[in-house]
Amino acid sequence: MNKKLSIIIILLAVLFVSQSCKKEEAVKQNDVTKHKEFLSTSQASTITLIKKFMSQLANPSTEDQMSIEDVVWYIEATLNYKYAHIEKVNYSDYISGNMNKKYSLNPDGYIDFSQVKDLYDEFENQLSIEFAKIKSDDKWLIIVDIDYDNINLSMFYAFGDKKVSLVKQAPYWADWYYGEDLGKCNGGGVPSDAANEIDKELRVDFIANHPYHPETRWIANSVIYPGPAIPGGYPFQFSLINPTDITPQDNKYDYILFYCYEAWPNYHTCMSSDEMDFYYNGAVHLISTLEGFYPNREVVNLKLSDAKMQGHPYTLILHGLDTRFGNWVHVLNDNTYTL
Repeated sequence: MNKKLSIIIILLAVLFVSQSCKKEEAVKQNDVTKHKEFLSTSQASTITLIKKFMSQLANPSTEDQMSIEDVVWYIEATLNYKYAHIEKVNYSDYISGNMNKKYSLNPDGYIDFSQVKDLYDEFENQLSIEFAKIKSDDKWLIIVDIDYDNINLSMFYAFGDKKVSLVKQAPYWADWYYGEDLGKCNGGGVPSDAANEIDKELRVDFIANHPYHPETRWIANSVIYPGPAIPGGYPFQFSLINPTDITPQDNKYDYILFYCYEAWPNYHTCMSSDEMDFYYNGAVHLISTLEGFYPNREVVNLKLSDAKMQGHPYTLILHGLDTRFGNWVHVLNDNTYTL
């Protein structure tokens, strides 16, 4: 699994993360404005807009242009519509990545549709390349999230690989090593760990229980990413401190997510069942708090990961949580699009 590498990259890049500035916009194309609240409550209208955009991609006009907010919404929604299954979180392996592409505005402050098509094609092609790298017949795209800044469009993508059974287990935990797929503290359980087991539980709680049938699926649009939640890190450093902690910096429940620093007392790599339950509930509290910031959206993707920061001379081990929020859209699984 690539989870440790991904969160280390997040940790190194975290200073530029800000509360997402994207997708709180109206969807406007050809001077027709449709408010985002309308889209979130009308699945049929969302699909109609996606299909219209797909038709434009097939027959692009040199006269069409779009705002950057529209480009973000339409590319994200279309890629998710064609390929993604956000409800399928019963994976063993989670493979994620990012891609950036520069864009430019015309003198009117819009993006010419020829450039929109190029951006869409490059993102779609990158998804196909990354999908082909997964050497498995049991794989699928979970979600695409498009964001932007003043220079780049960025694509986050996540694939699931190898279906497993998700079984509710909290609060009846075993003792697990914190991460690195080291298994249970008393042996067995490889290749899993505390981060993976808590992550599976969160998937059951927040995503897997949406009803669907084999001939249907769920996709996401209007996805917002508030940034990584990392103990001791920006921007959540204050909200992740455990307010009931009696002794600070003793490696005993200092934060609501797991955090253990070798220079402090009680350094340990094995998490007891009580710790598992505490940090699971801490993650639930954090996600529920974040949901309050986005009342018109639900959790569409989450990942609890472990990381090990080898210091000089002390080591830090911890868990971090990525959560993305968006609109769930229920669609028939009747298209023939494949990556």
